[in-house]
Amino acid sequence: MGDIIVLENEKRFNIRLLFAIVTIAVGSGFQYGYNIGVVNAPQKVMEDFINYTEGNRTKGSNFTESQVRAIWSSAVAIYAVGGMIGGLTTSIFAEKFGRKKGLMIVNTFSIVGGFILGFSKVLKSYEVIILGRLVIGYSSGLHVALAPLFLVEIAPLKWRGSIGSTFQLVTTISILLSQIIGQPQVLGTSHLWPILFGLIIIPAVLQTSCLLFCPESPRFVLWKTQNVASTEKVLKWLRQKDDVTEELNLIKVEMDDASKIQKASYYGLIKDPVYRPLFYLSIMIMVSQQFSGINAIIYYSTQIFKDGGLSVEHALYATMVMGGVNVLVTILSMWFVERFGRRNLYLTDLFIEMIICVLITILLESSVSTSVCSTPVRIFCNCEKMSATTRKYELFRIILQKTVLNNFILLFQKTSDQKFAFAVGQVCFIVLYIIVFASGLGSIPLFVVHELFDQNTRSLASSFAIFVNWLCNFIVGLTFPTLANEMHGYVFLIFAFFLFLAFIYIGYKMPETKNKSPEEVRNAVIYGINMRTGLSNPSKNVLPVDARQE
Repeated sequence: MGDIIVLENEKRFNIRLLFAIVTIAVGSGFQYGYNIGVVNAPQKVMEDFINYTEGNRTKGSNFTESQVRAIWSSAVAIYAVGGMIGGLTTSIFAEKFGRKKGLMIVNTFSIVGGFILGFSKVLKSYEVIILGRLVIGYSSGLHVALAPLFLVEIAPLKWRGSIGSTFQLVTTISILLSQIIGQPQVLGTSHLWPILFGLIIIPAVLQTSCLLFCPESPRFVLWKTQNVASTEKVLKWLRQKDDVTEELNLIKVEMDDASKIQKASYYGLIKDPVYRPLFYLSIMIMVSQQFSGINAIIYYSTQIFKDGGLSVEHALYATMVMGGVNVLVTILSMWFVERFGRRNLYLTDLFIEMIICVLITILLESSVSTSVCSTPVRIFCNCEKMSATTRKYELFRIILQKTVLNNFILLFQKTSDQKFAFAVGQVCFIVLYIIVFASGLGSIPLFVVHELFDQNTRSLASSFAIFVNWLCNFIVGLTFPTLANEMHGYVFLIFAFFLFLAFIYIGYKMPETKNKSPEEVRNAVIYGINMRTGLSNPSKNVLPVDARQE
C-alpha cells in the first residue's frame, strides 16, 4: 500500500528535481556520448595526421594504409579499455565518495583527458592521442555507471524509468552533436581537430560547478550516515515539499532490509541463490546490448555508408540522419519504458533487432549476387583478394541466393541506378535498426540493473555489469572490421545469433521492475512469481533473505 500512496502523491515535477536531473544526465551523458561519436566524422583527418607525424619522424617513410588504419582503430578501441577500468572501479567511487562527490572527482579525469587530446597536435604525437582516449575512456566508464545510479536513487518511483532514460537521451544528442561539429565545415579539419577533442572539458567543468548546488542521493545518505534527519532534508529539497514521510519510510524499509545482508562481494553475489540469477541477468543484459552490433554501426557508420556506394558527403549526411533518428526515438522511449514496462519492451526490441540483422545480411549479400566482385555494397571488402576464410562462406551465399536472394534482387532489376538503390536500401535498414535500438534496447540496460539490486549490492553489481558492457564494446569495436572483411554481410548473422540467445535467456530470467522495490524484485526470484502475470508459484520453496544469513 505504501507504494501506491507514494505514487498518488508524486504528481508534481519541481524545478529542483529537474535541475538535479539535468546536472547529472547532461553532464555525464554528454561526455559519454560525445566521446563515442567524435571519432567518426574526422577519421580521414586523423589518419592523415598519423601518417604526417610518422613521415616527419622518419623523414619521409610513411605508414601503409593498413598501418594507419590499425593505429586509428587502436585510438578508437582504447576508449573502451579505459571504460572497462572505470567500470570496475565504480563501486569504490560510489561507496567511498558517494554519488555526488564521486562524479565531481571523475570530472577531473575528463579535464585531464581533454587537455591531453587538445595538445596532442602541438606535441606531434599520435601516441598522446591514444593516451588521451584512454583517460577519457576511464572517466566515461565511471560516468556511465555513477550517473544512472544517481538518477535512479533520486527519482520518484513513478518516474524512475523515464528519469533513468534521460542519460541515454543525452548520450544520443551528444553523439549527434559530435558528428555535426566534426564535419569538415565545422571543426573536423586538420587545424581545428584538437579543439574538437578538447571541447569535452566544458561539460566536465559545468557539471562540477552545478553539482555544488545539488544534494547527495537520499538513499546513500541514510545508508552511510544512518541519519534520518539528514535524509529527510535531502528528500524535502528534491521533492520541494515538507511532507516526505511516506517516501522516507519506504527508503528506511529498503535500508533495513539491505542491512540484514552481509557486506556485498562478488563471491557473495555468485554464491547467494537469490542474487546469483540477478547478477547473471545483469551481465546478459549488458552483453545483449553491445552484441546487438550497435557500436559497430556507430563507430564505423560513415565508412559503412561509403563502402555501400554513397559519396563521402552523402555518407556523412546519412550518419547525421541516423543520429537524429536515434535522438527522436530515444525521447519516445522515455514514455515507452513506463507504458510497456522494462521486460516486455526489451524482449520486443531483442526479437525485432534479430530480424533486422538477418534482413541486413540479405541486402548486403543480394548486392554480391547481382554483381560478383564488383558490388557497390561491401563492408571493408576487397573481393579481388578474397581469402581462403572468405571462400568458406560462398556455400552459405549460394544457399541464401537460391532461397531468398533471387526474389529480393528482382526488386532492383528495373532500377536505373542499381548502385544508388542498394545504398539507399542499406541506409534504410540501418536507420530502422537504430529506431528499434533507441526505443528501449539503448536506455533500459543503463538503469534496470540498478532496479534489480538493493542498496547493499547495487553499486557492486552495476560496477561489474558496466565492466562487461565496456568489454563487449571493446570486442565489437576491435573485431568488427576484420570480421566484416572476411564475412561481408554475414557478419550481421553473428549479432543475430547473440540476440537470439539473449532473447531466450532474458525472457526466462528477467522480472518486471517497473514501479517495483528491490524487495519486490527479489521476491519474484525467491518465490517464483511469474514474470508477466505476477502469480506466485508455490512449488518453489526458497528461503527468504533473513534465513540465508551465515
